[in-house]
Amino acid sequence: SSSNVSPSTVVKFTSTLVSEIKNDSVVINAKLNSKTNITKYGYCYSTKKTDVTAYKKLITACSSNINSNALSISLNKLSANTEYYFCVWVVISGKTVYSDISNFKTKANAPAKATIKTSTPNLGINDTATFSWNAASGADSYIVKIYKDGVLWSTSNTIKGYQYVSNKLTAAGTYQAEIISKNSADTVT
Repeated sequence: SSSNVSPSTVVKFTSTLVSEIKNDSVVINAKLNSKTNITKYGYCYSTKKTDVTAYKKLITACSSNINSNALSISLNKLSANTEYYFCVWVVISGKTVYSDISNFKTKANAPAKATIKTSTPNLGINDTATFSWNAASGADSYIVKIYKDGVLWSTSNTIKGYQYVSNKLTAAGTYQAEIISKNSADTVT
């Protein structure tokens, strides 16, 4: 097979980047220093860097006969909120060339919706209301939005616990509260 690389050129990876990181998938983009005839390419990945280093033989082939200096590989069915290590490889003129080992972390799953456990209004005395809720699965913080007569009245700062006291109420009006669950992946209302 012919190649666009001169015999004196050493083919090597110039970059391996990840994009489109989701909770269960990622795209690996790898570039070589020269456009060349790649007879085969693939990847090796694991949650343990030592596995990638020791078991480069346990690799997955993606395709063959590509005349390019850029590769794009989609990894699917990954675990959420997990760090992975990977390397990409190509076969050129019968020789296997490996990228450096890189890593990425998948996003966390979206948290469950929080539901109000208790609401204790104290209007007319000090115009406060206390809201409490149960922990929502996957949430690491919350925001409370209070609506007066159907219009957003106030929004709390980020709350790490399961209770919020609002002191921004007035006696007149109908109030509703919404608890928003948050984590590093998403916000659920």
